[in-house]
Amino acid sequence: MVQPELLDRHGDASGLERLDDAATRFAPSHRYLDDIVFLRAEALEGNGRAEDAKVVYSEILERFPTGVDHRSESAFRLAMMAFEPSPSRARELLQVSADEAKTPRDRQRATYWLARLLEASAPDEAIERYEGLFLGMSFYGLLSRERLDRLAPERAEAARNSLRAAAQVAQDVLRKMPVALDLDALAGVGLEDPEAWMAAALEEAACESEDREPVEIARS
Repeated sequence: MVQPELLDRHGDASGLERLDDAATRFAPSHRYLDDIVFLRAEALEGNGRAEDAKVVYSEILERFPTGVDHRSESAFRLAMMAFEPSPSRARELLQVSADEAKTPRDRQRATYWLARLLEASAPDEAIERYEGLFLGMSFYGLLSRERLDRLAPERAEAARNSLRAAAQVAQDVLRKMPVALDLDALAGVGLEDPEAWMAAALEEAACESEDREPVEIARS
């Protein structure tokens, strides 16, 4: 059986032939079929055949149900292709990408670019989306702070004040913890989103009394 990770991804003739062959041989319900179709789109795009890639990315959205691995990425790539020629279509696709993202980073990426798209037509909505990303300790959080500084400096400062307050809460809580928290270590024990877990833990701790017991971290 052809394994998707072994197929040529560079878009040359032999690689595309193998992808086409695999796509026709795999049953419609095969768990690798969406991988094969996505790899074919990626290979076409990498070989400069953007219009052909667009057709295949669109096929993924039409053919495979919500929840399939590559729908979010396909929607994002289609959105980037439509960003200037068709902003309304790009907006729809970015929302799909955000809604179906498998990771926080992919969700933040789609939300950030959706906000960039909205700056011209719906600046208030763009600002709200930047504010939603502002507190995230991530690449797109940093980019959102820079955009918010330009568009609404007073709201950016208010968000920074919230960030400072959250940092103070974090310091207060961490002083009570028996061990230092390491987000990489948290990821290693099976938490899919340690940053979100940490934020939730800090919020919960902040709502409790000052004489609370030290936080215990469950480890698998």
